[in-house]
Amino acid sequence: MHYLGNTSIKNYTYVYQPAYVVRSAIIAVVASNVTLFMLFDFKATWTNSWRRRAISAAVLASAVSGMHWCAAAGTRYRFRDAELEGNELPKAATVIVAICLSLGACFVIAISTIIRIRNLRKSAFRAQQVTLGTTVFDKGGRILVDPDGLIPSTLITDSFFERWMFLASRNWSSISGLVNGMKQHVLRLPHSSTHKDGRCGIQLANEYGEMIERYDIIFRELFCLAAAELADRFHDDLTSVGVLWDDILLTGPDGQWPRPQSRMSSHLTLSWGMGDGYDDNQNGPEIEKGRNARQQVFGGGLLMLLVRHFESDQNAEWLMSAGYRFAELHQVSNIIRPDMQIQSTEFETKLRSMSAYANKHNEAPPGVYVGFFAIRASVRSGFDVLAQKDARNVLPSMALPLKTLDDWHLQLLKRFENMPVSKILQSLNETSVRQSDQESEFAAQLSETIKTLCEWTQEPLFEDAALTSTIVRVHCRDNEEWVQSTMIVMRLMIPIHSVLSSPN
Repeated sequence: MHYLGNTSIKNYTYVYQPAYVVRSAIIAVVASNVTLFMLFDFKATWTNSWRRRAISAAVLASAVSGMHWCAAAGTRYRFRDAELEGNELPKAATVIVAICLSLGACFVIAISTIIRIRNLRKSAFRAQQVTLGTTVFDKGGRILVDPDGLIPSTLITDSFFERWMFLASRNWSSISGLVNGMKQHVLRLPHSSTHKDGRCGIQLANEYGEMIERYDIIFRELFCLAAAELADRFHDDLTSVGVLWDDILLTGPDGQWPRPQSRMSSHLTLSWGMGDGYDDNQNGPEIEKGRNARQQVFGGGLLMLLVRHFESDQNAEWLMSAGYRFAELHQVSNIIRPDMQIQSTEFETKLRSMSAYANKHNEAPPGVYVGFFAIRASVRSGFDVLAQKDARNVLPSMALPLKTLDDWHLQLLKRFENMPVSKILQSLNETSVRQSDQESEFAAQLSETIKTLCEWTQEPLFEDAALTSTIVRVHCRDNEEWVQSTMIVMRLMIPIHSVLSSPN
């Protein structure tokens, strides 16, 4: 830069000292590379705060200034007479060129600012709607984010959800063949003229504010199409898009949602949106009307997240080549939360829960289990269900060393029906129960499994749980196929004001 500028001087000759030329080149190259390395490293690790940017700017300024001063110190100028040649630009033309370059730079900055403001407004608009996002984790527990450091997401609609989606996200293989038909049906629905996207601007209510006919079916189609769009972004199949996380995040400007009443325990995992006591036999529009009314009052939105875990590096590398990045949770949680207007103050903790939720090791293999089914009445009506902290789609349970239960197993279990845990353990140790070698072995296995479950839950209320002789069939996965496991259930109704102490 310095030596190129000297070539434009016509009324001076200049003499360079080689040592200073080398020093100025070293300063320019080394300091500039250090600055670029810092900037890209901060961006790659999502730690580019204004303090780090200021440090990078200071290093770059030192590089430019140091190079100029070093080059100027090693240059000798000698005056000579010079006349303006005919092919040289006049001073006015030089000023015009400088002004044009400055205006061009200002124009680029203005366009960048407008794009940034547009993206923020788009995020703010989505924060007022029902949005579906996807959280993808690699083997190291890092989360996938787009170039802006946000979770990939797409809009569903401006109304609330229903429980059917949680079942659908675990059966994408049954839905993937219906996506094209859903697209055609949605395109034929009445749309607002301001939206070009077939899924946006659908008129879900008439001029009187009433839900349109077959609203529940339309909403289900919108949910499936939103999931299909997220899968298309990753050039993947719908069957691999992920499982819907069981908590719904409130979004929107601060203060637009009411503070939910505190729970007695964070281990009761049915979310604020799922535990309001609507029966499954209620039709979809009735459920949605109440939800939509509540949302319109407070002006907030909802974010639902599909959770997925990458086991191979090949898929992760492909996404990184497409512009996405995997980042540590603590590096991007403070970027995602304000930009997507997520109101949870413990968003990083929720991301870590999602990472554990996405891990397939949380899915129990087929077999026979002793499970603990505990419910508690919610102060908002409905019930909360006790679940494992790190796998909230799984009840607290322990496996028995059996593949199936025979009729004589069931006959033995009927002896302990409605009996609390303490009495069951006492009875299993009595010799009167063990009428044969098989029953003696099963009684010992059942006693040991119940004790192990009691120790794992670390919950004193477990002692009050009663056994039910009704065997429950639980769906689980075995080599990517759905199979059924057998569960012996210990049931308990927890008092509404009880505080659970279990860390698990």
